[in-house]
Amino acid sequence: MILVELIPKQLQDVMDEALLLRTNFPLISGFNIPDLLKYPLRSYDVAMAMSSSGLLAIPHLRLCDFTLDSLAIRCQELYQLGVQSILVISGDGAGQVDVVGMIRRIHSILPHMSIYVALDPYRQSLDAEMGYVKQKLDAGAVGVFTQPFFDMALARSFSRHCQDIPVFWGLSPVLSVASQAYWERVNRVVFPPSFSATLEWNIGFSHELIEWALEMNHHVYMMPIRLDAMEWMGHLFKRDGGASHPASPKVKPHWNPQ
Repeated sequence: MILVELIPKQLQDVMDEALLLRTNFPLISGFNIPDLLKYPLRSYDVAMAMSSSGLLAIPHLRLCDFTLDSLAIRCQELYQLGVQSILVISGDGAGQVDVVGMIRRIHSILPHMSIYVALDPYRQSLDAEMGYVKQKLDAGAVGVFTQPFFDMALARSFSRHCQDIPVFWGLSPVLSVASQAYWERVNRVVFPPSFSATLEWNIGFSHELIEWALEMNHHVYMMPIRLDAMEWMGHLFKRDGGASHPASPKVKPHWNPQ
């Protein structure tokens, strides 16, 4: 399964973009919707609109914005309107949010809702991060969405701890030295020596990670961020009479999701 992150600035714009992507690239299974406070549109409103139009959408829920009761109400509304999966994050500057406790509460009320959680390979050691992920899985989460990877060796190290859970491996193009410096400063990413902030390197690495992830029956989470999603997908996947196939010769037909 391949998901694409879409920034929810205006509802009609993001709906149009989603339909355009699905029409041109049928291998896209659905969309992930972040909740960005600088925009008035909330992720869950977009997800409900997409669901009503037959599109798969997974909204981000910032747990710092909810009480236990308001979170339960919001999740029940989402589930009743066809949104069956959510990605929960603590939220920037969340302080003492009880992430594990809130996951446990959602799961107790909506046991059939799929709760995904974040895996950040850069904020702490591998063992510490996977220990935290395990706490969230034990509370009722079903799988993880990772921060973007730029190093196959690091991805493989984490994959050995994720054999039995659904993983959406993050990918994001970094196409300038300034963007690379931002990832290093803000997200503490350590880029491999082979990294180059070029289109060619990012396309090649993306093909390698996608092929690897899908061969393990895992999933991929595309985050174009500042790049137009149609433009980035066009770099990665060719369009041919409405049918999509990856532009790289490494990609195999079994990539297409069922």
